[in-house]
Amino acid sequence: MRKLWTTDPDTIQQEMEIVTKDKAPFSLFQSGQPTRKLTALEISEKDGVKHIIFTKLTPFTVSEDICYLIYHRPGEMMRGFHGPSQRESQQLLAVPFPTEIFQVQRRKFPRIDTPGNSQASIALDYAQLPNVASVVDICLEGAKMIGKLSPRIRKNDVIGPITFTLYMRVATMAIDSFTVPNATVTRVRELDEIKREIGIHFKISGEARATLEHYIKLRTIEDSAQKK
Repeated sequence: MRKLWTTDPDTIQQEMEIVTKDKAPFSLFQSGQPTRKLTALEISEKDGVKHIIFTKLTPFTVSEDICYLIYHRPGEMMRGFHGPSQRESQQLLAVPFPTEIFQVQRRKFPRIDTPGNSQASIALDYAQLPNVASVVDICLEGAKMIGKLSPRIRKNDVIGPITFTLYMRVATMAIDSFTVPNATVTRVRELDEIKREIGIHFKISGEARATLEHYIKLRTIEDSAQKK
């Protein structure tokens, strides 16, 4: 499932500078063609037009169909962009500089966005008071949260219990809270001097899972209704 990540030129420039500096591996997809492997080489500009230059791992020729280029930076979701090829040789491929980047979600349980008032209270052995964070999105096996979280929380830590209180986008009432006994921290990102973003993975069953399933179902219906 693809979801637009950004159309901001500065963000795209920064992202492309990172992948070319890191010589990031890419997969190229075209209709009716096998998956091709590339390596990001450099950003090229000629006559005011920018391209991303890729090195081919093996020689091949692209068709005239749109190319989809997918990459995966460590600790991030899979991302990509599309466009026609414009310059090509046996070793190199050039594609127009992207104007948008999308994210590729390949989770067994797709995540759903949660409204800004949805919260999680995290109990920590080393903190007198629970850490409270806003829940950005959630699925049946994980969540992303942002808040003034303890700097002692690190990737691969097991934290909890975590109590979630989730709200609908339109309705003001909250779905019944539920508690996850523990969760593993899968990623940590420093947003500024105070706020941190963490991703967690958990396994729940019984009433807690039923409550979360019910919430996800209602939010899916709510989003579908708003799009009509």
